Amino acid sequence: MEEKTIVTLRCVLSSIQRMRKEKDGLTIFLMWDFADWIVLMEVLQDHGLFKMTPQRPPFARFEAWVEETKMPMGLAEPYGEGMTYFMSKAYRDIHGARYPWRDVTWCPDMMKRWRALYQNLDRKLTEQGL
Repeated sequence: MEEKTIVTLRCVLSSIQRMRKEKDGLTIFLMWDFADWIVLMEVLQDHGLFKMTPQRPPFARFEAWVEETKMPMGLAEPYGEGMTYFMSKAYRDIHGARYPWRDVTWCPDMMKRWRALYQNLDRKLTEQGL
Protein backbone atom coordinates (compact mmCIF):
# COMPACT_ATOMS: atom_id res chain seq x y z
CA MET A 1 0.00 0.00 0.00
CA GLU A 2 1.32 3.43 -0.91
CA GLU A 3 2.42 5.82 1.85
CA LYS A 4 -0.09 8.42 0.60
CA THR A 5 -2.93 5.91 1.08
CA ILE A 6 -1.68 5.02 4.56
CA VAL A 7 -1.53 8.70 5.55
CA THR A 8 -5.07 9.22 4.24
CA LEU A 9 -6.28 6.17 6.18
CA ARG A 10 -4.67 7.51 9.35
CA CYS A 11 -6.51 10.82 8.91
CA VAL A 12 -9.84 9.12 8.22
CA LEU A 13 -9.43 6.78 11.18
CA SER A 14 -8.51 9.65 13.51
CA SER A 15 -11.64 11.45 12.37
CA ILE A 16 -13.83 8.38 12.94
CA GLN A 17 -12.40 7.84 16.41
CA ARG A 18 -13.26 11.39 17.41
CA MET A 19 -16.91 10.97 16.34
CA ARG A 20 -19.23 10.88 19.30
CA LYS A 21 -22.79 11.48 20.35
CA GLU A 22 -24.11 13.01 23.54
CA LYS A 23 -27.00 11.01 25.00
CA ASP A 24 -28.57 11.37 28.44
CA GLY A 25 -25.51 13.26 29.71
CA LEU A 26 -23.13 10.57 28.45
CA THR A 27 -20.61 10.77 25.64
CA ILE A 28 -20.82 7.75 23.33
CA PHE A 29 -17.87 7.35 20.98
CA LEU A 30 -18.45 5.65 17.66
CA MET A 31 -15.28 3.57 18.04
CA TRP A 32 -13.79 2.79 21.43
CA ASP A 33 -13.27 -0.96 21.85
CA PHE A 34 -10.87 -3.45 20.25
CA ALA A 35 -13.90 -5.42 19.01
CA ASP A 36 -14.87 -2.36 16.92
CA TRP A 37 -11.84 -3.03 14.73
CA ILE A 38 -13.77 -5.93 13.17
CA VAL A 39 -15.94 -3.33 11.46
CA LEU A 40 -12.91 -1.31 10.40
CA MET A 41 -11.28 -4.42 8.92
CA GLU A 42 -14.48 -5.27 7.01
CA VAL A 43 -14.76 -1.77 5.54
CA LEU A 44 -11.12 -1.89 4.45
CA GLN A 45 -11.76 -5.30 2.87
CA ASP A 46 -14.86 -4.00 1.08
CA HIS A 47 -12.77 -1.14 -0.32
CA GLY A 48 -9.98 -3.52 -1.38
CA LEU A 49 -7.51 -1.98 1.09
CA PHE A 50 -6.97 -5.12 3.19
CA LYS A 51 -6.93 -8.67 1.81
CA MET A 52 -9.94 -10.85 2.52
CA THR A 53 -9.53 -14.52 3.38
CA PRO A 54 -12.37 -16.98 2.77
CA GLN A 55 -11.45 -19.41 5.58
CA ARG A 56 -11.58 -17.11 8.62
CA PRO A 57 -10.90 -13.46 9.41
CA PRO A 58 -7.18 -12.63 9.52
CA PHE A 59 -7.26 -10.91 12.93
CA ALA A 60 -3.59 -11.46 13.81
CA ARG A 61 -2.46 -10.26 10.38
CA PHE A 62 -4.77 -7.26 10.71
CA GLU A 63 -3.36 -6.41 14.15
CA ALA A 64 0.16 -6.60 12.73
CA TRP A 65 -0.90 -4.35 9.82
CA VAL A 66 -2.35 -1.79 12.25
CA GLU A 67 0.95 -1.73 14.14
CA GLU A 68 3.12 -1.65 10.99
CA THR A 69 1.18 1.21 9.42
CA LYS A 70 0.96 3.03 12.76
CA MET A 71 -2.80 3.44 12.52
CA PRO A 72 -4.05 5.57 15.41
CA MET A 73 -5.65 3.53 18.17
CA GLY A 74 -7.63 6.33 19.80
CA LEU A 75 -9.51 5.15 22.85
CA ALA A 76 -8.81 1.49 22.05
CA GLU A 77 -5.24 1.58 23.31
CA PRO A 78 -3.54 -1.78 23.85
CA TYR A 79 -4.24 -3.48 27.15
CA GLY A 80 -4.15 -7.02 28.44
CA GLU A 81 -4.70 -9.61 25.73
CA GLY A 82 -4.49 -7.37 22.66
CA MET A 83 -6.62 -6.62 19.64
CA THR A 84 -6.70 -10.16 18.17
CA TYR A 85 -8.13 -11.65 21.37
CA PHE A 86 -11.00 -9.14 21.58
CA MET A 87 -11.77 -9.28 17.86
CA SER A 88 -11.89 -13.10 17.99
CA LYS A 89 -14.14 -13.05 21.03
CA ALA A 90 -16.57 -10.62 19.41
CA TYR A 91 -16.48 -12.69 16.20
CA ARG A 92 -17.59 -15.74 18.18
CA ASP A 93 -20.34 -13.71 19.87
CA ILE A 94 -21.75 -12.63 16.50
CA HIS A 95 -21.41 -16.20 15.17
CA GLY A 96 -19.14 -15.11 12.32
CA ALA A 97 -21.69 -12.79 10.70
CA ARG A 98 -20.04 -10.54 8.11
CA TYR A 99 -22.48 -7.65 8.71
CA PRO A 100 -23.86 -8.50 12.16
CA TRP A 101 -26.11 -5.44 12.46
CA ARG A 102 -28.35 -6.95 9.76
CA ASP A 103 -29.43 -10.12 11.55
CA VAL A 104 -27.67 -10.60 14.87
CA THR A 105 -29.58 -9.92 18.08
CA TRP A 106 -26.49 -9.98 20.33
CA CYS A 107 -25.90 -6.67 22.11
CA PRO A 108 -28.35 -4.43 20.15
CA ASP A 109 -26.67 -1.17 21.22
CA MET A 110 -23.32 -2.40 19.93
CA MET A 111 -24.88 -3.54 16.64
CA LYS A 112 -26.45 -0.09 16.23
CA ARG A 113 -23.07 1.54 16.85
CA TRP A 114 -21.32 -0.88 14.46
CA ARG A 115 -23.84 -0.07 11.71
CA ALA A 116 -23.15 3.64 12.19
CA LEU A 117 -19.40 2.99 12.28
CA TYR A 118 -19.53 1.01 9.03
CA GLN A 119 -21.66 3.63 7.26
CA ASN A 120 -19.53 6.58 8.40
CA LEU A 121 -16.21 4.92 7.61
CA ASP A 122 -17.46 3.67 4.25
CA ARG A 123 -18.64 7.18 3.36
CA LYS A 124 -15.36 8.81 4.44
CA LEU A 125 -13.24 6.32 2.48
CA THR A 126 -15.42 6.82 -0.59
CA GLU A 127 -15.09 10.61 -0.25
CA GLN A 128 -11.29 10.18 -0.17
CA GLY A 129 -11.38 8.00 -3.29
CA LEU A 130 -10.23 4.90 -1.44
